[in-house]
Amino acid sequence: MRATTTCHPGLLLATLLLGCTDKEAAAPADDTGTTPGTQTTPPEVEIVLSEVVPTVALVRWQTDQPTTGRIRFGEVGGTVYVVETVGEPSTSQEVVLVGLAEAVDAEARVEILQGDEVVSSQTLPFKTGTLPTAVPRPTLSVGAATDSLGGFTLLPVGTLEERWATIADAQGRLVWAWGGEDLDTQRMRLTRDGRGVILSHRELGRPGMDLLRVDFDGTQRWRFNVPDAHHDFDLVDDDTFVVVAAEQREVQFMGAPMVLVGDKVVEVELDGTQRVVWNAWDHLAPQDGDRIEPSSEYMGAWSWSHGNYLRFSPETDTVQFILRNLAYVTEIDRGSGQAVWTLSPATSAGTALSFPHSVWTTDQGLMVFNQRDYIAEQCSGASLLEVDEPSGAVQETWRYDSEQCLSVYYTGNAQPLEDGRALVAFGSSGLLDEVDMATGQLHWRLAVESGWWLLYAERVAALGPTGG
Repeated sequence: MRATTTCHPGLLLATLLLGCTDKEAAAPADDTGTTPGTQTTPPEVEIVLSEVVPTVALVRWQTDQPTTGRIRFGEVGGTVYVVETVGEPSTSQEVVLVGLAEAVDAEARVEILQGDEVVSSQTLPFKTGTLPTAVPRPTLSVGAATDSLGGFTLLPVGTLEERWATIADAQGRLVWAWGGEDLDTQRMRLTRDGRGVILSHRELGRPGMDLLRVDFDGTQRWRFNVPDAHHDFDLVDDDTFVVVAAEQREVQFMGAPMVLVGDKVVEVELDGTQRVVWNAWDHLAPQDGDRIEPSSEYMGAWSWSHGNYLRFSPETDTVQFILRNLAYVTEIDRGSGQAVWTLSPATSAGTALSFPHSVWTTDQGLMVFNQRDYIAEQCSGASLLEVDEPSGAVQETWRYDSEQCLSVYYTGNAQPLEDGRALVAFGSSGLLDEVDMATGQLHWRLAVESGWWLLYAERVAALGPTGG
């Protein structure tokens, strides 16, 4: 087996020959996994770095007959990831490698599958590039990678001037970033095909929200506007989405006619087709004691329900949805629009919900993040709520507010993890904690740079088409 190195200005890192010649086939098998006796024309394989996201590498190769394959890659001495080709066998293949940190020594090996036979390349070394200096780097301030459950964290961060969609590994190192001054996002979701992310983009003061798909190599594949959408969205699949959207109505409020902005869940297709799944105006009526605030998107109107978070559950085909100002949390059947369950002050939820900002169903109950009243400087944090279905009574069985008693005025969310842990993002405070729910021990903390907000964070096990 023979390897050669060539130059490709700014991109090409290395080229190697795969497969076996007849002479090599007669030699003893080595540790590359080459199957003796395999007859194939050795294809040339190149590894290039993305010009947009230089921590991402693209591996390309050609064969003399249609094949599939996989790449084993990783940082030298670190975790080995496996990514497979997608689609039907082909004579031309490309695999995107994502999950490596900046400026690290890495290596990759290509394995071509020919029926039951495997033709493996030599291990090829390469080095990742550096992300733009404008990207804020987080800091692992508590614990180490081994103290975390591992995986990757989707980590959108921002200020009033610019925002970045980033992904960090368990060591707190960035492995992906896209954005800048032209991006105004607060949510990123992995695509179902594993090849990239879908982002929100919402300009402050203007109604509506864009959804855009960015593949891991930094290519923006599509972008479209959803009128009146805001705050949050989730994927049903890579062509169908559920979004939070606003609807204005003139009503009597506090003894006078006022235009209030309520919220609804809208399903939207990639071609722009829409349907309303659920509308707060059909289930709730404004009460004089409701907290309202001037709308930043609709001149002269007042924000009433303040929908701010939703999550789609593919297992049950339902949407969990929050109306922050009304302390109202509900799960909605996506097909029928009927509420599966609802928690609010009217359903004995009481103080268990206080300006809630996320909800996640678990086997033990509902995990919520409560901003609570930041004007009164109340501690924000995560809670686990146990609901007695016959009576509707709600009991808080676990709570984590952090030792600092952080008061979050923007975003914040919580996610249940395996082994009885939770991931708690303290939004505008810029801290992300991985905590043991049984003991309250803080195992791992990521802090974003001072002056930056931590937006909706989410832990995923792996990246890539196969889950890595």
